[in-house]
Amino acid sequence: MKIDQKQFTCSNGLTLPYIDMMPEKVLEPVPMLIFLHGVGERGTDNSSQLRNGHEFLTTAVTEYKVRVIAPQCPPDDYWVLAKWDDINIRFAQRPSRPMEALIELLNKKLISFTVDLEKIYCMGLSMGGFGTWDILMRCPQIFAAGVPICGGGDDSLAHTISRIPIWAFHGAIDNVVPVELSRKMITALKKAGARPRYTEYPDVAHDSWTNAFNDPALLDWILSQRKRDAHL
Repeated sequence: MKIDQKQFTCSNGLTLPYIDMMPEKVLEPVPMLIFLHGVGERGTDNSSQLRNGHEFLTTAVTEYKVRVIAPQCPPDDYWVLAKWDDINIRFAQRPSRPMEALIELLNKKLISFTVDLEKIYCMGLSMGGFGTWDILMRCPQIFAAGVPICGGGDDSLAHTISRIPIWAFHGAIDNVVPVELSRKMITALKKAGARPRYTEYPDVAHDSWTNAFNDPALLDWILSQRKRDAHL
């Protein structure tokens, strides 16, 4: 596995650090997974973003031959501009500066990343769970699937991602991000004609990512999704 610490300077002036994890000895385009960390991993060291999920992501790269892009949100900024405890959350019309930088990075670098454009995925936990919902809604044409963990989304926009396979996770006794946020998104997606998967852990608080990362079916499910097969 090859790991590079890189930086991307967006047109908005923000420099976004990111880690590029690449499988060894690949001769053809590979799937790509965007991983969005939580609020506690913000910074400028370009390493803390892998504090949670490192083993899961390493398995994705080494065993499943997935390219992982893990950006790091700057201190005192957020993937999403929204109130996390508002069960009627509404996303801002414009993305946050870090999200804007990530979207620009993807738009400019996808071809040079040498990835399978039919197999691009996004997953994230906590603040990154919000970010996952957000980027799926802003760039639905890019992604083949999304995995938001203990996050929340704007259910009024669920119809914009009804074609994208979703597997969401949340702990039922989460005291940081209300579980109602995931429940509302799943309900809204179903009303829009989607068929999302949802796993709720009855005795788990905020760190539901631990259970999600340990689910032996998750990586297989992610890699089974292709953009051309996304349901309408």
